Amino acid sequence: MEEGNAPEPSQTSAYLSIEPFDIKAGETKEMVIDLTNPKDELTLVQFDLRLPEGLSLKQVGGEYDIDMCGRTTWRKHSLDANAQADGTIRFLLASSSNTVIDGTEGAIIKVTFVADGGYQSGEIRLENILLVSPDETGIKPADVVYKPGEGSGIATVIDVRQDSAPVYSLSGQRLAAPRRGVNIIGGKKVVVK
Repeated sequence: MEEGNAPEPSQTSAYLSIEPFDIKAGETKEMVIDLTNPKDELTLVQFDLRLPEGLSLKQVGGEYDIDMCGRTTWRKHSLDANAQADGTIRFLLASSSNTVIDGTEGAIIKVTFVADGGYQSGEIRLENILLVSPDETGIKPADVVYKPGEGSGIATVIDVRQDSAPVYSLSGQRLAAPRRGVNIIGGKKVVVK
């Protein structure tokens, strides 16, 4: 994707995007991640967040300062973020009862960033995105690349539905939807809290 020139995503496929925002060295700012799902009911959203040098997620009491937005609530879904060995932070918004995320477009997750004194700029990336429907169909849209202050963070959507990406427990039992604990989705371990 060219910087500042985001192509239009497909009108039929689900995808994530970042609402425009800007952050400068020494600032603390919120960023909102939107989900657009015109045809797909979704119960799970997972992605890895990759940040440029000098930008980090704010922590409060050892936990990341993240929250769900209006399309879901803590009664319906859980939200968690964990640091990965490759330097990314894996986000998981999921329902243990297969509850669908409300609506077809709008904000789902809000994160708070802190830019240290040496932060200059760089790309914020949402990578390895996985969206799962109640019938366990996986949608893997393209990564999202966003450069603060340079417009929209929408990537071209490649809709590669994976009918062969069911959800399993660690013991190999096929599940209707991810459950609390460790699940296997698309061959990868996914933790639902």
